[in-house]
Amino acid sequence: MKFAIVNSFHRDDKGDAALLHVLMDQLLAIDPHADITVSSMEDPRDYATFYKGRNIGSFELQSSSHIHPAPLHLFFKVYIFFALSVIGAARGRFSWLLSGELKKIYREYRSADMIVSVGGGYFITKHDLGSRMHLLFALQTLTFCKRLGKVVVTAPVSVGPFQKSFEAAFAKKALQTIDLLLLREGISEKYFLTANHTLPQHIKRAPDSGFVFSPPGSFDLRALTGRPHDERILVLAVRNWTKAGRDAYERAHANLIDHIAEHYPSIRPVFVPQCTFPYADDDDRTVAKKIVGLSKTKRAFIIDTDLDYQQVKLSYRGAAFVVGTRFHSMVFGLAYGVPGVAIEYEHKTRGIMRELGLEEWVIPIGEITPERLIALFDRMLRGESAYRRHLVEIMPAYQAEANKVVKLFSAALGRKVI
Repeated sequence: MKFAIVNSFHRDDKGDAALLHVLMDQLLAIDPHADITVSSMEDPRDYATFYKGRNIGSFELQSSSHIHPAPLHLFFKVYIFFALSVIGAARGRFSWLLSGELKKIYREYRSADMIVSVGGGYFITKHDLGSRMHLLFALQTLTFCKRLGKVVVTAPVSVGPFQKSFEAAFAKKALQTIDLLLLREGISEKYFLTANHTLPQHIKRAPDSGFVFSPPGSFDLRALTGRPHDERILVLAVRNWTKAGRDAYERAHANLIDHIAEHYPSIRPVFVPQCTFPYADDDDRTVAKKIVGLSKTKRAFIIDTDLDYQQVKLSYRGAAFVVGTRFHSMVFGLAYGVPGVAIEYEHKTRGIMRELGLEEWVIPIGEITPERLIALFDRMLRGESAYRRHLVEIMPAYQAEANKVVKLFSAALGRKVI
């Protein structure tokens, strides 16, 4: 059996890489001898494989400025979109419209038994043109493969938010054509609820796959940071925020570092980068350095080495607390029973924290202040025991629920998995 995974991003986003890793294991549970290809923003010339799959590039990569210099890449975006629209409408005819590299990707899709859109939060739009183009390509890939007669499913995803109502309507229409859409939290349901407030039969719920990502081995965060065993580690997972409230966001983290230095000297903040993507100002180490520079005490450690996604996950095992903006920093920490405060920049954060009964530990990024972040952190310390007990009670069942994805995929294929 052959599976083609589409809409993947890049291994430098450690959360997305973890989702891809879990997805491959889930597909191999259906067929241990399956051939798995990955269609992502990784150039196969740089990365021939990822985990147990072959990298084949993607239509979006082939229309990006990573392959063609700007603004020439805009021509290729129009060309690829037009070609796929024609070929899809003709159910696979006119593939001669594609260049050699694009034909290779097309053949991989054409020969797959099932197309699987990787889990995550990429069915959204922001205020920039890039996110709108990404949504267009992500949805076109799914509808194109469906027109080729493929079984098309998604791993657990979030849908929205959208900047315009027509974008939401476009996404809804496209996602209603596929065989199985898995939503990882309840807020995304609003785009698909029927007049009877029910979901269509092909739309189901499943937890984020990051909760069951369990890489083997260990990673000694203390050895890397040189922290003594009598210090407790607070993992900070920040991101570059370019919208309104950026200064307040960075200042809140800087003041938290100083507050901890004054009141909790046995706790050491450590910045663990979740994303080190070299493009689009998406390297967490950059903003971490800025935050430390804003603090008075500078009493925080920044992991500047480029950890792989498995090391990043394992590092949370040695943490005592998490304050995370990067969504999968919270997932990684909670999966190990580590209490955390989540900074919400999209509704996926609140949605999943709500699912877990943890919504009180969420701060919207646009409403963050130093006083609010410090107060919530202090309250978390006071309620640490109750927080940990809650995680012990709810997490096993929640993680078990995440593994039902294998049976849902198998049902879409018409296969039985024991």
